[in-house]
Amino acid sequence: FALQAEYPQIKDAAIPTLNLANEINPWIGLVLTIIMLAVMYNTILGLCYSFAARFTEPYSKKYHVFIIIMIIAVYILSFVGFADLINYLYNIMCVVGLFIGVAVIIKYYKRKSDVKKHIA
Repeated sequence: FALQAEYPQIKDAAIPTLNLANEINPWIGLVLTIIMLAVMYNTILGLCYSFAARFTEPYSKKYHVFIIIMIIAVYILSFVGFADLINYLYNIMCVVGLFIGVAVIIKYYKRKSDVKKHIA
C-alpha cells in the first residue's frame, strides 16, 4: 500500500522500498540498506558456490580458480548498476524460463506416451 500511496515520489527510484524507509527515518533506511546488502551478498555467495561445485570438484585447485574468476566477474558486474542489471537480466531469464517450461512440458508428454511406466 505504501508503494502505491507514494508513487509520485518513488517512480524513478531503483529501490523504492529503500526510499520509503529513508523518508520514515534515516536510521531505518540505514538498517534496511545493511540488511539488503547482506541478503545480496549471501545470495551471491550461495549461487557462486553451487555453480562452482557443479562444474568442478569442490575445494580442488580448479574450484578455487573458478571461484576467483566468478568473484572478479561479479565485481565487474557490480559497477553496471542494480536497476540496469535487473532490467537486462530479467528479460533474458524470462526467455530462458519459457524455454525450460516448454521443454518440461514436452518431456512430460513424451514420458506419458511411452509404453514404460514412469512416475510423472
